[in-house]
Amino acid sequence: MQENKKPLISICIPTYNRAKMLEESLNKMLYQLTTSELLDFIEVIISDNDSKDNTKELVTKLAKEYNNIRYYRNNHNIWWLANIMKVAEYANWKYIWLLSDDDCVTDFSLWYILEIINKENFDVMFCNSVSSENMNIEIKKGKNTYHVFDGISKYLNYLKNNYKWYKNLISFFSFYSILIIKTEYFRTGVLNFQSNINWNDFPHDIVTYHNLVNKRIIIPNNTFVIWRLLNEWYVWSVKLIKTFNQCMNFIESQNKLDGNPDWNYLKKICKSWWTKNIILWLITWKLHVNYKTNKIFKKIYYFYKKWIQ
Repeated sequence: MQENKKPLISICIPTYNRAKMLEESLNKMLYQLTTSELLDFIEVIISDNDSKDNTKELVTKLAKEYNNIRYYRNNHNIWWLANIMKVAEYANWKYIWLLSDDDCVTDFSLWYILEIINKENFDVMFCNSVSSENMNIEIKKGKNTYHVFDGISKYLNYLKNNYKWYKNLISFFSFYSILIIKTEYFRTGVLNFQSNINWNDFPHDIVTYHNLVNKRIIIPNNTFVIWRLLNEWYVWSVKLIKTFNQCMNFIESQNKLDGNPDWNYLKKICKSWWTKNIILWLITWKLHVNYKTNKIFKKIYYFYKKWIQ
């Protein structure tokens, strides 16, 4: 990988009562680490939000086998939003990769990501992702290519002209697994905007987008993350729509995007997409419909997701 071996990535996983999914995610990750020379460059940090299942036993056992796994357990449930930020506090390596406990990395992702890190001193990477209920789906592996943007304006212009990538921007507001952030940049965001983070339902947005005016942004072409399509969760309240708008306003003000046509276009699409999603979940809640098991609604759900995307 490189002559002077230096630890590079802290993969930070907040978790709560998802031992089975977490085990699947860790196994895919550890397979890559143990079948290559990546162990020296990557650590895995898990913050357990006082799970009531066998998470502690599972991770403790793995930590005894792999010295690059660190496990922390909260004394009580501090809520999932706070746990996202909590797990990142334990990271000391060059980059933080926030990864949900129910998502998996693709079979070649870790090696490719480290290759990019060795070539580019970026601040934020937005990984490509794919949704599936099967974490063992075959993902096409292409040449390790990527796009580099010096500043948020060039990044937004690219998103506007590339449909699949502005979908990634939208999903980011609830889906943090696509984020790899320079630890120094992450810490600055937390330090300067802690009060904003505390009230927001999207704390990772505040940290990631707090100042990308002159920062280096990477978008790889390969898919690095697999997320479970039918595993979304929202607080059943339109409050999220208000909070989402507040977060967009924060991003706009911090990055001086007022009047930027690319930003205005993407913001409009993001708000529309988010509002439609909340309305969908409110309907299912009021009708007491389980969208995972109801066959009719499941078909409607898939059609709807395809339509809005």
